Amino acid sequence: MTLRRNVVTGALLHDIGKLIYRSLSGNDIKRRWRHQEIGALWAKEAGFPDDVVQIIRRHHFLRRNDPKYAELSPEALGDEKLSLVNTIYVVAHADSIAAGMERERVGGDGYFDPECMLSPVFKDVVLTGKEPVREKLVWKPKKATDYNYPKAESEVAAGISGLYRELWQELNGELMQDPAGIAEDTLLLLLQKYTFFVPEHTYVREELPDTSLYHHLKTTAAVAWCTYQYLVANGTCWEREDLRAAIGKEDEQRYLLVGGDLSGIQNFIYTLASKGALKTVRGRSFYLELLIEAIVSRLLAALDLPRACVVYASGGGLYLLAPNTDTAKETISFVQQEVNRWLYRQFGTGLYFSLVAEPITAAGLARGLGETWYRVGQKLSVEKERKWYREIKEDYATFFAPRPAENTCPICHQAGKELVPYPGEEEFLVCPFCAQMVRLGQVLPEVKVFYRLPAGEKVAPRASDLVLEVLGISYLFTREDYSGPAAAYYLVENPWSLLRTAEVPAWNFPTGSYFTCKELDDLVKKGLGAERIGVLRLDVDRLGTIFSRGLPREKISFARLNDLSERFNLYFKYYLPALLAREPQEPLLPVHRNRKLWLNLVYAGGDDLFLLGTWNDALEAAWQIYRDFRCYTGHNPSLTISGGLAVAEEKIPLYKLAELAGEVEQRAKDNGRDSFAFFRFAFKWGEMGGRQAVGEYSTLQEFWSLLLKDIALDEKGNPRLQAYSKGFLHDLGRLAAAYGDGENPEREWIVPRLHYLFSRAMERSRAYEESFYRPLLGAVMNERNLKHYLPAAVAVVDLITRGGGEG
Repeated sequence: MTLRRNVVTGALLHDIGKLIYRSLSGNDIKRRWRHQEIGALWAKEAGFPDDVVQIIRRHHFLRRNDPKYAELSPEALGDEKLSLVNTIYVVAHADSIAAGMERERVGGDGYFDPECMLSPVFKDVVLTGKEPVREKLVWKPKKATDYNYPKAESEVAAGISGLYRELWQELNGELMQDPAGIAEDTLLLLLQKYTFFVPEHTYVREELPDTSLYHHLKTTAAVAWCTYQYLVANGTCWEREDLRAAIGKEDEQRYLLVGGDLSGIQNFIYTLASKGALKTVRGRSFYLELLIEAIVSRLLAALDLPRACVVYASGGGLYLLAPNTDTAKETISFVQQEVNRWLYRQFGTGLYFSLVAEPITAAGLARGLGETWYRVGQKLSVEKERKWYREIKEDYATFFAPRPAENTCPICHQAGKELVPYPGEEEFLVCPFCAQMVRLGQVLPEVKVFYRLPAGEKVAPRASDLVLEVLGISYLFTREDYSGPAAAYYLVENPWSLLRTAEVPAWNFPTGSYFTCKELDDLVKKGLGAERIGVLRLDVDRLGTIFSRGLPREKISFARLNDLSERFNLYFKYYLPALLAREPQEPLLPVHRNRKLWLNLVYAGGDDLFLLGTWNDALEAAWQIYRDFRCYTGHNPSLTISGGLAVAEEKIPLYKLAELAGEVEQRAKDNGRDSFAFFRFAFKWGEMGGRQAVGEYSTLQEFWSLLLKDIALDEKGNPRLQAYSKGFLHDLGRLAAAYGDGENPEREWIVPRLHYLFSRAMERSRAYEESFYRPLLGAVMNERNLKHYLPAAVAVVDLITRGGGEG
């Protein structure tokens, strides 16, 4: 355990001197030192074990004629400390692999700039047929807690050294609380908090560095520990052999890229009756994230891996790095079987976990990870086509034995388990799991942190507490302070703010949820006009291609793919709820200006989301998310989202609402992606809004700005027409739809009828002739506008003005 602690902690801190160096003033004498000297001095003064100090000090190989060879070279320690020397070698080699993945070699026309900033990895993604991002974008050096968006380098170039100084001072303050006893997870969390937007190196050529210091440190720790495990499993003696040559081999398939995927998620979350739908689906969507975390915890414990080895774990999927040993492969197979047996006992065949692995060399980690990532994806696809094959083969009789049909749960429709009272309603009986999910949905909005309880530890929960057991791991959810025993804790509300001493493992767990109403029938009443629910589904286009082929071949590295996955996940789980809580900026519909959006973000994570809201607020939310996501990804044309909005009555069961939204979302995908669909229409996002060609009416936003220009609100808050009547709106929509019907035999008469409609309306309302009717008539006379934009624009305005009357 001490050796693992030294390897992982030393690897995670090996380049800490780079951040300290950036924080120094220009005349500080330490600016003349090397970063490993600066880092080692700090670690020694902080009280880290001497082996960790030596790893930080000596993690670079030096030539014998280097003036600091004796002071900084690992070989200079001598044979009497072979265990430590080999540990330094393995970290140094892992650092070299990671650095080789992440940056160009020093030399040529480059230069060192301590104030250089991190270029977003999003900028590097270029899909076939798409233009690259040419603008020089950077992340401002901030904490991960800040909502950071890429900016043009020229906008943020001033005062950078002061920002680095603040980051280091705050990180140092948190590390100094218990440097010798800090848990691996807690250390990784703090490094994520403070080095997520710090570049891994300061060597600048034409392009700025695009790998964060955090992902470099994390990658180094993962590669170092997996290398150690591989070598020990293959018979090397760590304490008595000089292993530099063995450690340095790059052509052996020492590593496994492990991929996992949970099937059945959609049905698990959404195939529910209406009773308590919002509470139940909130609990179930969170439960799936907890299930993936439990699987990750189980894998890490069984494989003896640190959390640094986890590339990605969210949205029903996971990727991690493991050593390519016989024991590891057997363990991976065993854990998959163990998980699926447990899932079958709990949920029948509703959920299935696929787990596969693909070997890779050190050279492959640096230069060929994209192909390996692709092969893992292909293996997962094959595995998902063979669900339950192993279980059926091993125990056919049990698997196909008749299952009890009595005691069917009215919410999830599962049978065979003793029913219990629905929380708060003694006469309404449900299965124990649905009762737990309702309880979880009730308690989640008030949970700031939850705890993983020690194995075998008996904790007496309070009446308001909830204990969930997942894969044999017990998790405690409480609204109140808890000071009892904990194997680890997860930060929900403030994902990077430690609540316990540093030796207790901590990790962030933002939920990706945002709720404004507890029940659907309350939510639907908050809308404008028609009382309808809006169901929105959005996801990132071509995500598999982005990871396997989106980056240039020379840039497809462990650290960069790690970076991409973490930043996507962080957007949906952390940035998105904050966005939805704000009033809309440059709203799609003018009636939403200075108005709260009534939305329930049921699920967000990985690369997609599922949202319920009033129909008009869900429409606005889609536009706000699109604009914000474009800013977050540096307006890269290769990184797009598509979505679908279904509008329906709230009495429709949740599974049907989800199904309808899925069908509409598919219409957006069929529109060439980078699209949004609602009702029977599908548009490119650029057709929805954002253009500023005044008077041309080339977007729906421009039509809505005109059609809703003189809307007033009645005493109930419903929009009230002023410039035109409901009859005019309905006639306009009917004529536009008739013109769009290419087989309509009376199509040539549509334009004269439109002129007649407008002339009659202008006679009745001369006050709005110049401000409304003539601009709208001019726009309508454009054939594309009449066919493409007007039917959708009128349909939305018709719903908004339901029940609001007219002037």
